[in-house]
Amino acid sequence: MNDEASIACSDIKKCTYFLSLIEGPKVERWTERMYEWLDAAKGNPGILMGRSAWDHVSREFLDAFVDYVESERAQDEMKNLRMKEGKIDKYIAAFERLAFCAGVNLDDPSNLRTFAKGLPSALVKIVI
Repeated sequence: MNDEASIACSDIKKCTYFLSLIEGPKVERWTERMYEWLDAAKGNPGILMGRSAWDHVSREFLDAFVDYVESERAQDEMKNLRMKEGKIDKYIAAFERLAFCAGVNLDDPSNLRTFAKGLPSALVKIVI
């Protein structure tokens, strides 16, 4: 939001700020390791091996905490999603959220078919 801010201009400060936002007993040891690594990188820039500190910390974060099966799970949920009680807006919102999580293109014909399968058949006939 503010490219001129001192935090944005320094990878170490950006990393430190990011780590300060992560709290809780399940991540405590990981953040401590990252703080230790940042201290070592400040004292020995060779540790970076041509990468930025931010690249390293963000990659470590993704490796440690990202759910890599989210996409597959979202695709399965899309296939099983059905409109209930005539609530089309709720169905559309849920389908769009799952499509985003699955990383699929909503305009792809196979995804349009999946969308239509979740609608009552009478509604699909009217729409077509």
